[in-house]
Amino acid sequence: MDHWVSAGQPSQYSDATARIVLARAARGDTLDMILAAPNMPCRRTLYDWIHVVPRFGRAWQDMRVAEVEMAAELAEIPTLTAA
Repeated sequence: MDHWVSAGQPSQYSDATARIVLARAARGDTLDMILAAPNMPCRRTLYDWIHVVPRFGRAWQDMRVAEVEMAAELAEIPTLTAA
């Protein structure tokens, strides 16, 4: 399914690609790592998807919130020191 972006060109949005991007980001891969893989969109296209494709934008936001919550929880875990 195509979603139109500001330049009038379709963004070539793909549910399958979006799922891969979200899964890899959720497991901690950086955007540079994800977008360097074959058949991945460019950074601008990814940001277009976030803003133009409501379902993807919500999923991206939910994933990022979960990431922040996990980091906050990990920061609260006391570190083990050698006794």
